[in-house]
Amino acid sequence: MFSPFIKFIKTAIPLKGVRRKYFDYASQTPIDGRVLRVVEDTSRKLHYNPGSLYANGVFAAKLLQDSRRKVALIFSGNSKNSVHPNEIIFTSGGTESNNIAIQGVVEKWYESKGYDYSEKPHIIISEIEHPSLNNIVEHLKKQNRISYSKIKIDQDGLIDLQELKDELIKHRNTILVSIMLVNNEIGTIQPIRDIASLVRKAKGDDNYPLLHTDACQAVNYLSMSIEKMGADLISYDASKFYGPKSTGILYVKRNTQISPIYFGGDQEYSMRPGTEDVPAIMGMVKALEIVDFHKEKEIERMYNMQQYIFKKVLKIKNVSINGSVEREKRIVNNVNICFAGLDSEFLLFKMDKLGFEVSTGTTCQNKKEDSRSVSIQVLGKGCESSSLRITLGRYTTQGQARGLVRALTKL
Repeated sequence: MFSPFIKFIKTAIPLKGVRRKYFDYASQTPIDGRVLRVVEDTSRKLHYNPGSLYANGVFAAKLLQDSRRKVALIFSGNSKNSVHPNEIIFTSGGTESNNIAIQGVVEKWYESKGYDYSEKPHIIISEIEHPSLNNIVEHLKKQNRISYSKIKIDQDGLIDLQELKDELIKHRNTILVSIMLVNNEIGTIQPIRDIASLVRKAKGDDNYPLLHTDACQAVNYLSMSIEKMGADLISYDASKFYGPKSTGILYVKRNTQISPIYFGGDQEYSMRPGTEDVPAIMGMVKALEIVDFHKEKEIERMYNMQQYIFKKVLKIKNVSINGSVEREKRIVNNVNICFAGLDSEFLLFKMDKLGFEVSTGTTCQNKKEDSRSVSIQVLGKGCESSSLRITLGRYTTQGQARGLVRALTKL
């Protein structure tokens, strides 16, 4: 049986005569024109395999390494050369980066134990992780390879640091803590430096536990300094910062205990076999450079629009904000609104007919039975089936924000 969403797609697309306004930047960002030109130009001129030994292949390999150096430089921030190019692994996106990180750490632990399955390692995550991480951990548990626990969040979506500390003491066999830096649904910014401090204090002689963070939603509006984050492994996705689709990064700190989960060639230091897509990687680097250059101005512009929307929607009857409204606790482009008594999908369809493309939450979860927002559900407000996620971006104008508010008042 088709879900209401599929039925809607079959009957309502395209919507002729309706000007579309995009407010789902947390799901995907449109590729920047400057990035697209890099990808197109490189694709036309450089179709060579960077593993080839003739001149053009060697040149492709040089461009690949130049890209790696540029990423390392951006991620070093003010601490020049604190990130080494060899710590940058190019992937197909955030989901693959998360898989390599989580499964690779578990694989390395078993390898170090001679694959003795008489004991299991422990992993700690939050209760509002993205499905691309939560489902990995659940899969490993079903395989009887790990145990795991979830740290509770407060009304703002922030994890309980004391509970994390207690869990680290309780589970001395913890090999990995994975807490996403910015929640994709309610925009909560986790205190990653405080988390890193707790993890460091819990480390034993074997260097466990490690810290991983999914930073896919953070790149546009938070510092990219890896030293400030203090994590051992960090996942990134170019499609979230106006780069090419199916391109991403996994940062792996030197001497981190991790093993490959894929096998083939020795590309990406054997961590991600397969011929690298040099044009896409160069496009991703260009996207990072653009974000880095415009970040401060864009943060202020997004914050002003976000606060304008917050102020206006709170005047609507039976409407509340999911998550924090404090600047230091919420990413500046995220708005998540609860419409008490109304169905999320109904709200989405109504907004779509008015020309506004918004979301009900994690777009990776598109089945009816999974459509409720997990992040909002654990807030305990009863808004998991009556909320809209609105995310702003580079091409959002103040006029579009005003139009959005007018549309929301009609729901």
